[in-house]
Amino acid sequence: SYFEIGEYQNAVDTFEKVFKVGGYHAEYYRDHAIALAYNQNPDEAEKVLDEAIELGLQEDSVYYARGEIENWRITTRL
Repeated sequence: SYFEIGEYQNAVDTFEKVFKVGGYHAEYYRDHAIALAYNQNPDEAEKVLDEAIELGLQEDSVYYARGEIENWRITTRL
């Protein structure tokens, strides 16, 4: 996948298409949020995770993504 090979903008675009057709899995939200953060958009990434939690997708992977985003913020100082 684009996400796995580090093509984060392509990953973001792909996840947005998946959500349009009803792909609402916690893993998708997790990876979408991380891809957004790695693509210099951590604020939008946080919004994606908030939406996932509102939809009841409160799996550990969603919370794991919050840690990944925070780590990204610290290492890039944004």
